[in-house]
Amino acid sequence: MKYNLDNRKNQVFSEEWNKKIFSHLPQNIDEQFKESGCFKRFRSNCDIVAMLKVYFAYAISNLSFLNISVIARALGLANISDTSWRKRLLKIVPFLEMIIAHLLKSFIETNIVKNSPRLLLVDATVVRLQGKAQHLQRVHVCFELNNNIIVQIKVTDEHVAESMSHFSLKSGDIVMGDAAYGTAKNCAYVIKQSANFIFRITFSNFPLYDVMGNRIDRKTLLPVGKEKIRETLCLIKEKDAKGKTIKTYYVRVIVARIPENKVKAAQKRKKAKAKKAETIQNAAYVFLVTSLTEESYGKEAIIELYRSRWQIELLFKCFKQNLGIKTIRIASQQYAKAMICLWLIIFLITERNLIKCRLTLEYLQENPYISIWQNFKFAFCKIRNILELVFPIDEFSIEDWKRLDLHKRGKRINQNEKTRKNLIPNLRTSGLREAFKKQ
Repeated sequence: MKYNLDNRKNQVFSEEWNKKIFSHLPQNIDEQFKESGCFKRFRSNCDIVAMLKVYFAYAISNLSFLNISVIARALGLANISDTSWRKRLLKIVPFLEMIIAHLLKSFIETNIVKNSPRLLLVDATVVRLQGKAQHLQRVHVCFELNNNIIVQIKVTDEHVAESMSHFSLKSGDIVMGDAAYGTAKNCAYVIKQSANFIFRITFSNFPLYDVMGNRIDRKTLLPVGKEKIRETLCLIKEKDAKGKTIKTYYVRVIVARIPENKVKAAQKRKKAKAKKAETIQNAAYVFLVTSLTEESYGKEAIIELYRSRWQIELLFKCFKQNLGIKTIRIASQQYAKAMICLWLIIFLITERNLIKCRLTLEYLQENPYISIWQNFKFAFCKIRNILELVFPIDEFSIEDWKRLDLHKRGKRINQNEKTRKNLIPNLRTSGLREAFKKQ
């Protein structure tokens, strides 16, 4: 069957694409693209939907821009050169960020207790760029554990540190973060948003004071004897750029022992970078600081809550391993940001389809236990099959093959061509062509 124009239209506007992908994108996508001001007009016959389909396929495959330009032409999506595809990708970053913002706002809320606070997990992961410089792109994520959904994302370069200022909070939220967020500045930011926090801290980098304003010694915080967890009420000081104290806040400091079978491994990790013996000793404990009151959450409950922070690490695992993200090809920081935005859009669309699946199971009153990792893996396989451009290589026109053949011809002699001409001159009459005619 010939791959005619009608088949191509079915490929572009297929039922699966509309149901699983396009339904999650903004309804007025053409108007939003114009508002983004990425570029004034399209060349050739390429529209915004066709362009997104090509870029999604590029993001989840190992194809080059040359390959993708030939495939797009063969499928009737657009007749654009590989250079033009590359330049357009760098320009549409603001538009991709608008799509991410839309996906974050338009999520379906599951049946959770209305009066329960949002439990937010914050962390950042890095994606490395190829090359000697080893530049990084940092993805800051805020993950809501109640609905198992990402609610805020920010993409920056490696010079922007992890901070709570990247996220906005609601009154009553409980936010949790690792030691990178455990600073007095971040604690003060959360309190000013009328929210609460549970942060892990590095004791040597986090000054704690008693009621009299004296610095608290580390030994007074550690569990004594058979104690596994110890709690102490302390003061922290918010300071300005000049080091002057602006305001003080009461916090609970909870120190818990690490299980004995994990102490050696924890101390070994610290030993490689530790400059003080005290740092290695502290590795045997977990230091947490929280603004939650003892009446609401006891010290054991705080420890249990913080253990759930590991879910955001599993989220990063889903993001990187399913999309096959290791390093980004050698290019500019703008290209790296564009690629991460494409990956995030694909990830968020997969996440939205997972929510629909979970709601269906709840409606049928069937909720089999499936790990988040396995659930996401199967959902992503479905999305990947839709986004990959299924193209008929045996139906390529001579113009498509010429585009591949004439692009940056290599300096080395084509070994296949040399072998065909010099060593196997009778290949054309070996019966191969006749065998195909008989089929």
